[in-house]
Parts: sequence; C-alpha cells; structure tokens
Amino acid sequence: MKYIKRFFTLFAFLFLLSISTFPAYSMLNGFEIEPLTSTENKRIKSNTTFEHFDEEPAKDSIECFDVNESGEIAIGSESHSSKIISIYSTDGVFLYALEFETEGGFGLEWQDNGLNVYFVRGAIGINIDPQGNILDVFAIKDTMENNSYWNNVVFSSTRNVNGTVYKIDNDLGIFNFVQSSYSRLVKISPNGEKIVLYDVGNSQLFYTLLWTGVILIGIVSIITIILKQWKKNLEDMKKQERTFQELLEQVNEGNKNQK
Repeated sequence: MKYIKRFFTLFAFLFLLSISTFPAYSMLNGFEIEPLTSTENKRIKSNTTFEHFDEEPAKDSIECFDVNESGEIAIGSESHSSKIISIYSTDGVFLYALEFETEGGFGLEWQDNGLNVYFVRGAIGINIDPQGNILDVFAIKDTMENNSYWNNVVFSSTRNVNGTVYKIDNDLGIFNFVQSSYSRLVKISPNGEKIVLYDVGNSQLFYTLLWTGVILIGIVSIITIILKQWKKNLEDMKKQERTFQELLEQVNEGNKNQK
C-alpha cells in the first residue's frame, strides 16, 4: 500500500510539473507552437542562414513589419530570390539589415530576446539575434487560433506602441487596389502628427505602370489576333458559300441543258 501511495504521489507530481511547464513553451506572443525533433531542428538551422549587413540595402516594397517597445522597426521585403529584413530606429534611421532565403512569404515579430521570423511555408518560426545568429527554431501549429493570429496580428498593417501608431499603406491613387505589398510606412504620434518613415512609392508606381502597360499590350495583342482570326474565318466561310453557290448554279445549268 505504501508503494502504491508513493507511485501515485510521484505520478501526480510529474503530471503537475508537465502542466506547469508546457504552456510556457506552447504559447509564444499569441502563437501556439510545438517543439521540433532534433533532426528537424538541425536540418533547418543548417539550411537557413541570416547574413548581417551594416550598409542599407536598396529599399523595396514592404511585405511585413513589426515595431518593438523601444520603437525599433523591422521591415521585411523581397529582392529577387532573397528576403531582406531592414531594421530602423523609431525616427527611421537605418541600423542594420539581415538577408536570408526562403520559399514563400514570411512574417516578423519582435521578442524580448530578439526577432522572430515566421515562414508561412512549413509554418516554422526562427528566433534570431541582431547578428543573425539562430537562437531557437519551433513549429507553429495549424489551428484556427493561429490562422487568426497570422492574419490579424503578424500580417496586420498597423502597430500601436505606447500610443504611437505605425501603419503601412499605399499612396498610389487608382493603382492601390492592384498592390500585393505596401509602399510606405507612416508614423502617427498621439497628437495626430504624421511622419513618413519609409517610402518607395515612386519606384513601385513605375513598376506598376510598367507591368500594367505590358499586360495591356498583351491583352490588345490577344484581342487583335482573335479579331484577325475571326475575320479570316468569316472570309473563308463567305468564300466557301460563293463556291457552293457557283457549283449549285452549274448543276442547275447542266440540268437545264439536259432537258
């Protein structure tokens, strides 16, 4: 009986210990996460590198962003096959940048111990320090709550830090509705003052006009080809009809001659 009591006491202790420690790892800034296997952890770390730059890279459209309690801003953008994370001060002064490669989209979220980079494809999170060193790797669970967190927090276009609102948007007029990313970051102070900290509107508008022109040329070319083919088919039909009428007249004329 004594051994049974000891067994249940030990079991209850371990159970309570697991309950108390599990939530600390299962929740991360709103995401419900789970640990990776040792093999997966090593594979991701060996295949993912973050290169640190002290020089500001060419600015590109904003794919994602986040702002920490100190007002530091992390802006995520794409440059060909590479992803760029540019870090700016609360006044928009460039601090450093990190470059990495991944397939698909990504999101950013500051943590007390660094920056979390969330990979949409594979639902993987990587915690890094300012030098680009990987501190932790984890998996993001596929749940309705996490899907909501992706859409409403990670990819939200606004951040509110101590009453100051940071907002990413487009100022491209009628071309706003065709944008899949953002051209500028605006800081709105508690008194309503607006300051544009990051703006690539001119270059984004240029590429938008360029691609719009290419698409319009393509559409006009396709319509022209279709109309030409339709006209040719119509002429061929008329030609066949005339040929048929001529044959019919010849047959009728032959019948008259026989009579």
